[in-house]
Amino acid sequence: MTTLGELLAARRGVAFVRHAVLTFAGTWAAPGTGYPSWVVGGAIDALEAPIFEVPVQAPWSFGFIGSPDPKAPSYEKSVQIAVEWAINWILAHPFQTFAMVGYSQGAEAMCRVLLEIITPGGRLYHLRHNFIGGATFGNPMREEGHSGPGLLYSDGRGIAAKRLKNTPDTVVDIVNPGDMYGSVPAGPKLLDKQAGDNITACYMAAIQLGLDINSATAILAALTGKGGLAEQVSELLANPLNVVALGKSVTIALQFVAQNPPTAPHITYEWRPVHADGRTGIQYAVDHLGAIAAASAAA
Repeated sequence: MTTLGELLAARRGVAFVRHAVLTFAGTWAAPGTGYPSWVVGGAIDALEAPIFEVPVQAPWSFGFIGSPDPKAPSYEKSVQIAVEWAINWILAHPFQTFAMVGYSQGAEAMCRVLLEIITPGGRLYHLRHNFIGGATFGNPMREEGHSGPGLLYSDGRGIAAKRLKNTPDTVVDIVNPGDMYGSVPAGPKLLDKQAGDNITACYMAAIQLGLDINSATAILAALTGKGGLAEQVSELLANPLNVVALGKSVTIALQFVAQNPPTAPHITYEWRPVHADGRTGIQYAVDHLGAIAAASAAA
């Protein structure tokens, strides 16, 4: 369908240019599907945003045992594949302006690419002027306290050990309360920080395994010490868990896994309001993407 912008450009005899939007899907989602792609589609359909989607090609997997693909790599390897693909695409299009949208595993991959953009000496630092912004859902690398203008929730930090610092103003992190991947305790109380550190330690071990399991299940197993899975995760821990904070860590993980459906805060961004005006996470991200696309000249 031809947009108004395209019609005006044709009438004026000028080229209609768009921003690329690299979409980083969640675990087991096919490239070009899921929340990030919904956001791009919504911004095009509802706002006629001058953008086009570039689905990042990666397995988006969590291991091979019991998975749909017997050759599927671990979460960590899957993220690395996504990062390299995205970096190569951006390098191959040095004059193309672009945004990024990521969900869950895809948000972690997106943030690793973002670090290459905003960090002096990064592989994409010389192209930082092309980056117009982005959005994440349930971001494991979310900077402590970071969210977006008007968002209701910004507590805690992402579950990953390495997280963003000085997140660009044009990037919003959308996180539901109770989404353990996007928000674990960070303080100010020492017990809260220690509980968050325990969860992070188990997460960093779990993502190295070649098991097709929900990482929350692996984290809970390691925290409680139950079953063979607990032994596998525990063997990969860099440091022993903090025993004093263990009870709080287990409570957080158990509440996340025991929701109906399990991990509900992480998989309901199309339903739960994230803004005082009632917008859901998807709606908020659509509006944000439309705004940054309109505010920047496409190339």
